[in-house]
Amino acid sequence: MSSIDSQGSAAQIMAASGKTFFRAARFLPRTVRDDVVQLYAFCRRVDDLADEPSSLPKRRRSDLELISGALRRNDTASLQSIGWPFPTDRRLIAAAALLVEAACDDLDQQQPRDKADLLCYAFGVAGTVGMMMATLLRAQPAGYSAAVALGMAMQLSNIARDVSEDHQNGRVYLPSNLVSAATVHAALQQGRAPDCAVLQTAIFEVLALAEVLYQAAYDGIWSLPWTVRWSILAAAMCYRQIGVQVKRNVERSWQTRTVVSSSRKYVLIAFAAFRLLLPRFWHKPDRTLPTPSLGEVALRHMRQFGVA
Repeated sequence: MSSIDSQGSAAQIMAASGKTFFRAARFLPRTVRDDVVQLYAFCRRVDDLADEPSSLPKRRRSDLELISGALRRNDTASLQSIGWPFPTDRRLIAAAALLVEAACDDLDQQQPRDKADLLCYAFGVAGTVGMMMATLLRAQPAGYSAAVALGMAMQLSNIARDVSEDHQNGRVYLPSNLVSAATVHAALQQGRAPDCAVLQTAIFEVLALAEVLYQAAYDGIWSLPWTVRWSILAAAMCYRQIGVQVKRNVERSWQTRTVVSSSRKYVLIAFAAFRLLLPRFWHKPDRTLPTPSLGEVALRHMRQFGVA
């Protein structure tokens, strides 16, 4: 099992696998940026162990369990053995352990039954990353809900974009009460209009759920230190654009991976700065953060950490 042994290698991982995050991270203060890059590399490693088809599932599970055990023991020697780059912060360790647990579960992926089941999955593999980010960014307590919402929203964007790729890997993450695995297969392999219509509706439902979470994240941006707001809002807006483009031409997204162009990202990054400079045109400080949309699993864990 490899480890992240330097800041340089972590940055290379982020530049290669997370172009949106790498671009947005440039606007973070240097000390925070280094931590975020290290966190991304760790999470990328966990995700690769869950998804890498070229490695045997038994070996991947063994590696994930090794990481999980080190996090649970939470001692210096164990954490160093897995390349954990941070001090023994309770929230960081607990959220990382939940992430690895969710990655283990994903090795035996089962199609979510409904939206609640989908939110449970999204919290495990991405809301936990939001919790770790909130800790690194020194967010106010309200910022944790927003960070979890953003992580989950980004995961839902991924699910809407990667329907065809996931199907090729034998996985379906759209809720079964919206579309069955058989219908997904028929739509993608046979292109029958009724099946395509059902699949498209399911994707739109997931994107609508993502939109609620993105709006919660936008409202929570003010719970972050001002020095990091631009970077986080820019990343959120760029990632949300994936869903915008999928919705614009959903059937094309089944044939070709949806990519947000560099020029479009730069426009969104500039617009993020505009939104922060002129908040009265879009921010509603009295709007209630829709934390129930995070799902019961997310809220339960956040209460345990004292941030919900």
